[in-house]
Amino acid sequence: MIDIGPRLAGLDSTEDYLIDEHLNYMYEVDTAHVLPLLPPPLSPKEPRPGKSLINVGYMKFDGTQIGGLRDTIELTLSIVINPDLSLDMPVPRMCVYDFRIASNCPVFLAHEDEIQKLRGMHLPGLSRRFDDSGHRLEVWDDTGPIFTFLNPNPDPVYKFEQATGQYVSRHPDGLYQGVFFWEGVGCEQQWDGDCGTLHPHPFYQEIDVAWAESCFVQMFLPRPTQVLFRSFVPRRIA
Repeated sequence: MIDIGPRLAGLDSTEDYLIDEHLNYMYEVDTAHVLPLLPPPLSPKEPRPGKSLINVGYMKFDGTQIGGLRDTIELTLSIVINPDLSLDMPVPRMCVYDFRIASNCPVFLAHEDEIQKLRGMHLPGLSRRFDDSGHRLEVWDDTGPIFTFLNPNPDPVYKFEQATGQYVSRHPDGLYQGVFFWEGVGCEQQWDGDCGTLHPHPFYQEIDVAWAESCFVQMFLPRPTQVLFRSFVPRRIA
């Protein structure tokens, strides 16, 4: 068991969210596409030579604790990078360079911009359709479809997990490094098959969805359930 209190890697906690729905799908892309997008000293984590990973994430949670919406949706767009092992924390399960987050909740976006140093995009009409089995998620906004996630495994294995993670974000006042903690029951798998579609949309901007090749990893929760996501104050690194 990981004993995580109000501090991680020397950073103070900010918010604890109970997440109702959480999925991360990681797609292989040519490393040549992402290298120009990473500020030094970051480097992409390659699952095999010449291939890197783009992560598209989705969460739905109750944002009323910060004055936000009851059904707050957050999308994240990231490049998976190598971890900073110099930090005083358990080896992170996930380390990403966050391009942006997006949400249907302006209050949440303002909070993340000020506290977590994550630049956000407001997507009016951001909605989702999630089947009861948890095997199909469709996400769209007023502009059009953003992505469809499919679980190609008819019999996923769920287990209790505790995991730490790291993120780096570029903010107008500098480059920031943050950490987070995740606890709950979920599935992490590498399963071949139809994992859905990333649709061209302004959310992706610098990243062309045509770069995405096979879905390398699928991460998701059983339905219904809740998991803990704890945020911490990031530090400026450049």
